[in-house]
Amino acid sequence: MDTAETTRRGRVSRRAALGAATALVAAGSFRGAPAGATAAVQRNSVGSGGGLAGGGTVEVDGGQATFAVSGSRFALADRDEVLFFGRVRWSDPGWEGEGLTLESTTIASYAPVEGAEEDSRELRGRMTRDGEGDYPFTLLAEGIDRPDASPTVTLAVGAAAEATPTAGTPDPGSDDFAYLVEAVPLVAGDLLLLEFDFPEA
Repeated sequence: MDTAETTRRGRVSRRAALGAATALVAAGSFRGAPAGATAAVQRNSVGSGGGLAGGGTVEVDGGQATFAVSGSRFALADRDEVLFFGRVRWSDPGWEGEGLTLESTTIASYAPVEGAEEDSRELRGRMTRDGEGDYPFTLLAEGIDRPDASPTVTLAVGAAAEATPTAGTPDPGSDDFAYLVEAVPLVAGDLLLLEFDFPEA
């Protein structure tokens, strides 16, 4: 196993992965789950899965922002269905002199990024601003497996999320709010790619 894999990749057992997924469903971290999602996870019918976890501090206009992110996808073995789980929390105390906190409410997708480096991941969904509103967001993490450089994060929210190549045409949200931080490297913290281990029974 190379250096990148040992530093920014982790393996999670079936029991740990299923336990975490069940807890996320129960806690509402995956909202709008297909009918029977909790039961599917609990009866161990997940065939494969992977995820992203971590957080840290980045430099932004007006100072520093901190964030925490988790995202994962589980392909069900007994049906053509994929479950998405995750959560994003982003705090930017210096934004426009007022500060703001962004927090996800729905995770619509989590996946590698087509045409990008193999260690890039994208998380999409909806989030609130200071506990209010309803805005689309796209979070892109890149360079997760590079041992000689920090990962970078892009976060586009509200009207800014409409401009991202893979966002399609989401509802722009409650108003014309837009927030964009592009490809900023972590100055503290880290991101980890997870590989969920589902051996044959």
